[in-house]
This record gives sequence, structure tokens and C-alpha cells, in this order.
Amino acid sequence: MMNAPVTEKQTYTKNASPFSAWSWFTKTSPATIAEYMDDETREEFTTCYAALLAMAED
Repeated sequence: MMNAPVTEKQTYTKNASPFSAWSWFTKTSPATIAEYMDDETREEFTTCYAALLAMAED
């Protein structure tokens, strides 16, 4: 199940707790998350995300 995309960019600070990071990740669309990454990291993220979706379908 996909979460609805957020309407505003949310920011993550390095002082945030892991719980806050997980909460942000699960409430934010993959496209928005990818905007925060450089090209190499974005490619790795989308590859891993696609693999997770494929596993979820099985």
C-alpha cells in the first residue's frame, strides 16, 4: 500500500530520532524522498524500493 504524497516538502534534521526518520520515510512519497538525494543515491534508492515492492507482491 502506498502512502499519499505530501503536499509540502518536509525536512529531516540530523538531530531527529530514528523513530522520527522512520515516520517521515513512511509518510513521504518515494518521489519526494528521491528529491533529497544526489543522482547516484537516487538510483540506489529507486532500485531498492522497486525490489521491496516486488517482494511485497509475492
